[in-house]
Amino acid sequence: MSVSASLLLAALRAKLKENDMTYGDFSHKLNVPVSTLKRQLHSTSIGIDKLIEYAAFLNTDLDGLTKTARLLKEQSEKNIGGKNNDIFFRFPHIYDFFYQIRMLYVPIEEVAKQHELSDDTVYLYLRVLEMMGLLEIIDNNNVNFLTPDYYIFEEGSPLDTLFCQRFKQDVFQQPERPVICMSRIALTDEQMAQLGNDVYEKIKQFNTQNRDLKDSVQLNKNVYFSFTNGNAIKLADELPSLDHSLLREVSMMLDAEKEKEADSSTI
Repeated sequence: MSVSASLLLAALRAKLKENDMTYGDFSHKLNVPVSTLKRQLHSTSIGIDKLIEYAAFLNTDLDGLTKTARLLKEQSEKNIGGKNNDIFFRFPHIYDFFYQIRMLYVPIEEVAKQHELSDDTVYLYLRVLEMMGLLEIIDNNNVNFLTPDYYIFEEGSPLDTLFCQRFKQDVFQQPERPVICMSRIALTDEQMAQLGNDVYEKIKQFNTQNRDLKDSVQLNKNVYFSFTNGNAIKLADELPSLDHSLLREVSMMLDAEKEKEADSSTI
């Protein structure tokens, strides 16, 4: 499995924490300005020699970073859970904005232009994402992403349900015939689970090996694989009305989550 540069950098930052070192401590040890160090530890253009050099100072090597990066990837792919799941479900447009700038690598300025967003609105989106711990704002529209560029929803969560609804709506609007369309096939629950798992793992494998290709964006496909009863599927096209006083409402949701965690820790 290949490991992206962003994950290797995330692994390097994780090693920094493992060694109980701050950016300032590491900066002093390397004799590199803190601002330069922060930029390098978030820039995928960092050279492999510099990456290996910094890893050595943190008592590891490239193999060690790769193992940590794979672990971080596995952890990040488990789900979007807790408060972020609830916030994205409550404000789907925040997820759409984050998806474009993080997963699709669309420049923030281009997203703003496409959707006619004002500078104040763009800052509002970025500030909410910063409050959620997904990125940090450096200046203007420059940000450091604090999460890998791939994840999955928590299965069965409201956000997962909303995504599936929107996904099915998009799939069934496409004019193409399904690659596989078979009726009245005898399958046990165990066999359906096995087929679903086998296909899912194979798709993830192909996705990983293709992500670094130059035409990876053109290769993007949506995959819909499901078992249903023999009745007709009815789709409803609806999105809830959204309140745009985001900072206050998101802050209240985050505070409520913190209070819940505090209460559970005292039990």
